Amino acid sequence: MEMYLLMEFINLINQKQYNMNYWIKPSFDHVDIREDNKIEELINYVCNSNSVTIEDLKSKKRHRNLSETRHVLFYILHKVFCISCSNVGSMFNRDHTTVLHGCKTVSGFIEVDPDFNSKMSKIINNFRYRPSKTDIDKNR
Repeated sequence: MEMYLLMEFINLINQKQYNMNYWIKPSFDHVDIREDNKIEELINYVCNSNSVTIEDLKSKKRHRNLSETRHVLFYILHKVFCISCSNVGSMFNRDHTTVLHGCKTVSGFIEVDPDFNSKMSKIINNFRYRPSKTDIDKNR
């Protein structure tokens, strides 16, 4: 019986009568900072609160304030907005391994420093991705 249901399911997919996107978790790999206002607002908010420019974030500079700001953005964009490390890295002219390192660093700070944890919680709660009805309909 189970094999029969599986074969029917595969046949429906092959006939394009069943929309797989309904069951697959939405991917935000297509997100570009110029297109998504929420991400742009997030980047501007974090930059302004740390007195950093977006151009500096994309530059090769490695000052402590710049790298910490970058790491915070890496963490939020990857963990909260579910954007792949490669795409987050391309937003800031960085490699995906740099994004992974930044996420790991921020995770460590969150566990150890309660002030940093509350600061991150505040930012994340303000900018958490909440899909609109049109986003949900697009993925069906």
